[in-house]
Amino acid sequence: MLAQFAVMGSAYMKCVKDIPEPKVALLNVGAEDTKGRELELEAYQLLQKAPIKFCGNIEAREIPSGEIDVVVSDGFSGNIALKLFEGMGAMFRDKLKQWFSGFAGKLAALLMLSDLKKFQEQMDYKSEGGAILLGIAYPVIKAHGSSDSKAFFNAIRQAKKCVDGNMIAEITSMLSTMKEGE
Repeated sequence: MLAQFAVMGSAYMKCVKDIPEPKVALLNVGAEDTKGRELELEAYQLLQKAPIKFCGNIEAREIPSGEIDVVVSDGFSGNIALKLFEGMGAMFRDKLKQWFSGFAGKLAALLMLSDLKKFQEQMDYKSEGGAILLGIAYPVIKAHGSSDSKAFFNAIRQAKKCVDGNMIAEITSMLSTMKEGE
């Protein structure tokens, strides 16, 4: 399933995010191909044969660099990594508020306003609209329970890009290629 997830994630990035050759990595405890549990060791071998640009293992600390477009993981490990990043994001937001309080902080924030706004937009889940559910016959975007009109607009925009980019056909094609090669 991890190899199939990698294919679906790669097709999504190609068709919806316009990345011609998305880089895919397997979340693991080390970069070496001998690291991990039996699940990761077996997945590594399958990912090498998959019709994707597989770049090997990635450690959680390397994910924020943005060098990899798709990180593949089992649900348990992936959820831990995701929640860690959410917590770090909230902690960073709170620290920024502290640093930019008071007169000197507000003056510094004013000087950095455009960069801070770009960063805030980049980190805002509403700019994506929601998470795509892959592996089904039609694009489905799961919006956050607290989504507002901006988030719903972007969820619809994301679904439209899935359709316009023929993402489902790309996934189907890539998966059929994988089955033929096994």
